[in-house]
Amino acid sequence: MKKLLTITALLVTLVSCQTQPEAVVEGKALPDHPRLLYTRADQARVGKLAKMAPQLRNLQEAIVAQADGIVKGEELTSEKVDLSFSRAWVNRMLALGIAYRQTGDSKYSDQIGKSLNYLCSFETWHPEHYLDVAEMTTAVAIAYDWCYDVLSEKTRQTVREAIYNKALTLVLNEYENGDEVGSWAKRETNWNVVCNTGMVLGALAVAEDFPQETGIIVRNAEKYMPNCLRFFDPDGVCYEGPGYYEYTNIYLAMALKALEDNFGNTGGLSALPGISKTAQYYVDCVSPSGRVFNFADSGSDAASMSPLFFYFSRKFNLPEVAGWYRGQLEKALARKTLPAWHFPLSLAWYDDTPFDNSAPKTRIKTFHNVNDILMLRGSQDNPKSIHVLAKGGDPDMAHQQADGGSFVIESEGERWLDELGCDAYDIPSFFTYAPDAPRWGYFRESSLSHNTISLDGLCQYSRGTAHFADENLDGDQPGATFEMTSLYPGAQSVTRGFTLASDTSLLVTDHVEAKGKHDLRWIGATRASVEVNGSEVILSNNGKQFKIKVLKPEGAGFTTEPAKPFTQYEKDLEGITMIHCDIHFTDKAETVVELKSLD
Repeated sequence: MKKLLTITALLVTLVSCQTQPEAVVEGKALPDHPRLLYTRADQARVGKLAKMAPQLRNLQEAIVAQADGIVKGEELTSEKVDLSFSRAWVNRMLALGIAYRQTGDSKYSDQIGKSLNYLCSFETWHPEHYLDVAEMTTAVAIAYDWCYDVLSEKTRQTVREAIYNKALTLVLNEYENGDEVGSWAKRETNWNVVCNTGMVLGALAVAEDFPQETGIIVRNAEKYMPNCLRFFDPDGVCYEGPGYYEYTNIYLAMALKALEDNFGNTGGLSALPGISKTAQYYVDCVSPSGRVFNFADSGSDAASMSPLFFYFSRKFNLPEVAGWYRGQLEKALARKTLPAWHFPLSLAWYDDTPFDNSAPKTRIKTFHNVNDILMLRGSQDNPKSIHVLAKGGDPDMAHQQADGGSFVIESEGERWLDELGCDAYDIPSFFTYAPDAPRWGYFRESSLSHNTISLDGLCQYSRGTAHFADENLDGDQPGATFEMTSLYPGAQSVTRGFTLASDTSLLVTDHVEAKGKHDLRWIGATRASVEVNGSEVILSNNGKQFKIKVLKPEGAGFTTEPAKPFTQYEKDLEGITMIHCDIHFTDKAETVVELKSLD
């Protein structure tokens, strides 16, 4: 088998060495095809690694098997292009392309040729929702680039015209006429990075035919992508939450790789503050059970399976990130079905840099951003150690919820206080963020569903913020305090502090000053079984137990109720119990709650 792979890879190389038309962009001669994401040099590196890395060989076999299933199965069709269709084709083209590049078997390139002609036959790639165009352009550009030498001239011409007419002409117009705030090419969210990257990949794929347009697109992408990426400053946090973290950063990784491979630099994008730290931030915040803090409009709390981590680990010399993602690959390869989307790039960007995971880990880390993030963890040598992630907030930013001061806590592989994720995007006025917007009347978006506090039964004020006020990074009981006053317009002062009291216990302290009489509610959301005994709550799941206890004020106790949507438009909530501690106070209140693993 190894000999066969060597011979077929050689055949692919020989085919690729035929003369190609020269692509010169702004006086720079670009490499021949393949020039996107997996160059000939990359392929040679992977070939050498495969001889020493069994995981890489297993990964190749799995991707080739996926490609075989695509070839043998029915074509994926649709009456129109939408986001899910475009994303599915990114994955299919990557799998087929990797299979062809690694084996040289023409059945994969033949399938790519047929699929390219089908995708290019659509009248449009749905520019009304430009993410659809960006992802379809990504799929078509990669397939065209990787199979350039074996595609018929007729297919090449069809693809060139489709990329130009369905994508490049649109983005050129957008750069010239799109407004600075609402334009998908210029805005401050994930759309910016995804759309600009898709257009860069499309332009580079056909650069020999449209060199002037390619230059304009590349320079504008380098100009406008920082509108989004500036929010990674200083520590790499993606304020839009872990779901959009993956979306933004896999497209950023592809942009950086394509720019560097073709121009010898990233146009300054990789040097922006926080970009070199973003992968390490993510890995630092994954819990021991492999879960993330799925704040903002995020869905699953499962850690990412995206190859972005191999790109960043190699680009910025992050061996812990490489080691962590190899662990993710082991999980993926143990499944019958591989992760979707960009997963096949895990082979192209494979990083075998060793890392010793047994070294003691820091008990506290803080990450600063629109959403300041606090990570606390007990010793990895104690099986009952807790792992805590807490956040600040800025609710009127994109995809944010009213969740300043919220947190999740885990021990023994169980998440005891949970995050409920996001609701459906098509419910009325979901993406409006003003203080009186309907969004804050939806349960999951409201602070009343989060592990934080409410004052007088009200949702946090969306124009307010929560951010670090104090950080104790040293000593036996590290922690941090969030300043949250502006989230509560009726208060003069609100702070929330987190202290790692021991490996197995956390103290959460809330200080509130508000003139007159008020009601303060401490809120927790859990999927565990709940037993209330006055000032204590015992949570149980899978034979393990966890205790929450009110230490201050004296006499305070807990109540529970099932979580329920506020409106008919929202998704159902099942198996979630809301834990409340209600305190009536005049002028000032202090609550101290202990959360602790039980023996």
